[in-house]
Amino acid sequence: MPRPEFFRSVGLFILDDFLQPAQCARLRTEMCRATSQQGLVFGNTTEGVVDKSIRQVLRTKVEGSAEQFVKECLERQRPRFEEHFGISLQPCASAEFLTYNLGGFYVPHADAGRTNKSHHRRVSVVIFLNEESEEPKPNCYGGGKLTFHGILNDGDWANCAFALDSHPGLLVAFRSEMVHEVRPVTFGQRFTIVSWFLGAETSKDHTA
Repeated sequence: MPRPEFFRSVGLFILDDFLQPAQCARLRTEMCRATSQQGLVFGNTTEGVVDKSIRQVLRTKVEGSAEQFVKECLERQRPRFEEHFGISLQPCASAEFLTYNLGGFYVPHADAGRTNKSHHRRVSVVIFLNEESEEPKPNCYGGGKLTFHGILNDGDWANCAFALDSHPGLLVAFRSEMVHEVRPVTFGQRFTIVSWFLGAETSKDHTA
């Protein structure tokens, strides 16, 4: 499995300790208490649909102080994202709190270029809240790898996919046109937070 240094070398922004373990645990508790609904897929229309052949994930409705805490933490990183990617960015969009249960997945896709106005997304962010494991353990999950496609342009490597090892508190940011997927969860529940930064040239009326 490639080490974080590999992903940094191909342009990803990786912050190992964006959140502390206690913060991750608190956010997982908030997610377990909150209501949730099936995550939508956006295609050629502005209305999202549930399509379990493309995406199986629960979007949890976390609000109040927990949501504000995450947004403030992300906003503090915006200057670093701008420097790393060489892009002027607006303040971050609202965060989505996602739970992938057993069998949950998301097929290869890019976050930019979709008709729910996400074509203005420039930087995507994923935050991991619990530990992945090779065998079932409390508060852990198996499978569910965040996997990137087409990150190398060198001959045969161009068609290879590379999966990232995760841990609680890890933040990964990447350009929103980058193709990525979540591979099926084989046990447990995978808790993550995702958000996006829009380009500064985009009207602030456009939201994720």
